[in-house]
Amino acid sequence: MRLRDILTEEEDQKVRDLKMELLDAHNETERQMILDEINEVFETAKQRYYSNFRNEEQAAFLET
Repeated sequence: MRLRDILTEEEDQKVRDLKMELLDAHNETERQMILDEINEVFETAKQRYYSNFRNEEQAAFLET
């Protein structure tokens, strides 16, 4: 599974928009700020995915 597979539609759109902004970045500072924002979206998605995964595992364990 790829990271992009777990993004919500809104997160995916935001990443695409930020990548377009990245192409127009005027300096390294602006570029780094955009990359940080993209990474923040990815980190949020990963946290949500792993949280849901742990909850499903706990639910499965309790059912047995």
